[in-house]
Amino acid sequence: MNALRLLIASFVVGACAWWSGWYEPFHLDIGGTALVLLILAAIVWRRARREEGGVAVAEGTGEGPFRAAFFGLAAGLGLCVLLAAIFAGVGRIDPLVSLFRDGGRKPFEARLEQLTKAGNHTEAIRLLKQRLDSGRLSRPWRGDLVAQLYQELLHAAEEEKYLAGRVALLEQAFALAKAGVDTRLAAELLAQEKARAATRAKLEQLNSGRQWPELIANLQFVMKGRPKEEWEIPCDQWLYTAYLQWAKDSVDIAAKKERLLAAGKIAEDYGLDPSTSDDMLQVLAQRQSLDAQMQKAAAQARAEAQDEIEGLQERHKRELEEADRKHQHAERLAHFEALLHAADTVAGANREHSLSQRLQLLEQARDYARRHGLDVTNAEALLSKTRAELAEYLERLARDSRPADLPSGAKARFLHIGTDRFPPTIDVELAVEDRAGHPVPGLGARDFQITCDGQSLPGFYLASVARKPVPFNVVVALDCSGSMAGSALRAALSGAQDLLCALAAGQQVKLEVLAFSDRVQPRCSWTTDWKQAAAAVAGIKAGGQTALFATIRYGLNDLAGRAGDKYLILFTDGRDTVAGAGFNLAALTTELRAAGVAVYVIGLQTQDLDRDTLQHLAEKTGGVYLQAGRPGDLAAQFLEAHRQLGRAFYRLVLSPAARAGTASLDLRITVGGSNAVTASTVVQLPGEHLAATR
Repeated sequence: MNALRLLIASFVVGACAWWSGWYEPFHLDIGGTALVLLILAAIVWRRARREEGGVAVAEGTGEGPFRAAFFGLAAGLGLCVLLAAIFAGVGRIDPLVSLFRDGGRKPFEARLEQLTKAGNHTEAIRLLKQRLDSGRLSRPWRGDLVAQLYQELLHAAEEEKYLAGRVALLEQAFALAKAGVDTRLAAELLAQEKARAATRAKLEQLNSGRQWPELIANLQFVMKGRPKEEWEIPCDQWLYTAYLQWAKDSVDIAAKKERLLAAGKIAEDYGLDPSTSDDMLQVLAQRQSLDAQMQKAAAQARAEAQDEIEGLQERHKRELEEADRKHQHAERLAHFEALLHAADTVAGANREHSLSQRLQLLEQARDYARRHGLDVTNAEALLSKTRAELAEYLERLARDSRPADLPSGAKARFLHIGTDRFPPTIDVELAVEDRAGHPVPGLGARDFQITCDGQSLPGFYLASVARKPVPFNVVVALDCSGSMAGSALRAALSGAQDLLCALAAGQQVKLEVLAFSDRVQPRCSWTTDWKQAAAAVAGIKAGGQTALFATIRYGLNDLAGRAGDKYLILFTDGRDTVAGAGFNLAALTTELRAAGVAVYVIGLQTQDLDRDTLQHLAEKTGGVYLQAGRPGDLAAQFLEAHRQLGRAFYRLVLSPAARAGTASLDLRITVGGSNAVTASTVVQLPGEHLAATR
C-alpha cells in the first residue's frame, strides 16, 4: 500500500506542477532540493520512532487500498502547498532568483545600449517587450526593463512623424502605469496628441467631404492667437488650398474671383507662393473672352474640316492628312486672332497696367505665331505701337510729377497770414509773379515745398484765387504836411482821385479818406460813392508836421472788425515827426496783422522819406511798397496800387504741429522747379494758443 500512496502523491504533485508551470530550472532545482530534504527528514524521523519503540513494525500492515489512496492524495496536496510556499518565499530572495532567471543579462543590456546609441528605438522596444513577455525575470531587473521601455517609448513617440503612430506609442507608455512607472509626462503628451489627432481628424473629414466654408472657419479658429509651431497641421497651406479648391468648385464667376483674392491674401500674409491663385485669376480674367473666340473659331474650323472629310472619304490618305493640317492651322490662327482681340479689348482705370497687360498678350500672340509658322507682321506692328504708347505714358507721368518751371526773374511774397484758426490751421495768401509783376498761373500742389521750423509739411490745401470783389474796405490816407506843398500835393491828389475811381469801377467798395499833417483829418467817412470820396480829396491843403504812425493807428481802428478784405493805402514823402523815439513799430505791425489789415505804401522819394520803415510795414502786413522818383510818376503808382489790390494769389491752408510753449513758427515756402523762388517769414502764433499749450 505504501507504493500506492507514493504513486498517487507523485501523480498529484506532477499535475499541479504542470498546471502551475513549475518546470523551469528555478522550480526544478528548488523543488527537487526541497523534496530530497523532506524525504531525508522523513527517513530520519521514522528511524527515530522505531528505535524508541524497540520493535520494528511492518509499514502498511492491515491498510486497505482506499485508505492508502486517501493518504496518498492528502500527501500529494500537502506537498503541492508546501512547494508553492517554498517557491513564493524563495522568489522574494532576489539574488537567488537572479541566478536562475537573469541569465544573459549583460549581453542583453549591451545589445540594448548599442541600439539606444544608434537611435534604433523600434528594435529596442521589440527586444524589451520580448524579454518582459518571457516572464523569467527577477523583480529588480523587471522594474529596470519597464522603466527603460517607458523611456524608449517616449523617445520613439518624439521621433515619430505620423500623428497616429505618436498616439499609439504614448498609449503604450501610459499603459505602464500598472508597473509603477511615473507616467505623468506620457499622460500629458498623450492628451496633447489626442487633442491634435481629434482636431486633425475633424479637419481631414471636412477636407475629404469638400465642406470648404466649415473647413476654412475651423482652420481660422485653430490659427487664431496661436504660434505656428503649435498648429496640428500646416494650417496656412491648408487654408490657402481650401480657398483654391472652393474657387474651383464655384460656378459663379464673382464668387470664384472673391475666393481667389482671399487665397492671394492668405499667401501674402503667411509668405506662401501665390503663383497658383495669381495664375487662376489671370486665367479667369481671360477665359470668358478667349473661350468665346476660340470656341467659335474652333467650332467653325471643325465643321469645315468635317464637311471636307465627309466629301473626301474616297480619296487618298494624303488628302485626309492635308485636311487635318488645315484644321490645325485654322485652330492656331483662331487662337492667334483671339489673343490679338483680347489684347485689343484690354481696358482699365490704370492705363499703365492696361498697356502692360496688352503688351504681355501681344508678346504671347507673337511667340505663338512664331512657334506655329504664322505671319507675325500684325503682332509686331501692334507690339511696337503699344511699346511706344507705354513709353510715352511713362514719360508724361514722370514729367507731370516734376515741379513746374517758373519764368526767369519770378518772385514770391506773402500777402496775408491768418492765424485766427490756429490750431489747427494757418491761412496763407502767397503771390507768385513774373519779372513784370504779372501772376504766374496754373501752379499745383506738387510745385510747392513747405517747411515749418525746418520740418517738411507735405499735407496742405491749395487753391488759386483772386481778390474777392465784395466786401472791399479801403482807407486812403494822404500826407498833407508842409513838405507836400506845390506840385507834389497836386499830383498826389490827382492820383488819389484816379485810384478812387478805379476802385469803384465794377466793384462794391466801401471807402474812407483821411488826410494827415500834425494830426489826422477825416475827410470822408465810410461810403460807397467814389465821387463823394473824390470831392473830399480835392479840398486838402498842405501844412504842418507828419503824424504818420497816428494815422496808421487811426485807419487800423476804423478797419478793425469790418467784414471782408481790409486795406490801408498810405501816401507820404517823409517820416513820422510826431510820435517820438519811444514809438513801438513792432507792436503796431503785430496789431495790423492780427486785424488782417494790409498796408499799401506809396512813397515820394525825398531826403526825408523813411523807406526802410515803410517797406518793412508793407511787407510784414502782406501789402506792397511802391515808390515814385518824382511827382509826375505818382499817378502811375496810384494805379499800380489798384492793380496790386486785384491781383491773383494762391491760398494755402496749412496744419503744422506746434510744441507746447511755442510762440512762433519759421515758415518757408519754395515754389517751382527751374528758376524756383522762396518766401520765408516768422509766423506769430495767437495768444489763445500759447495759453492752451503752457
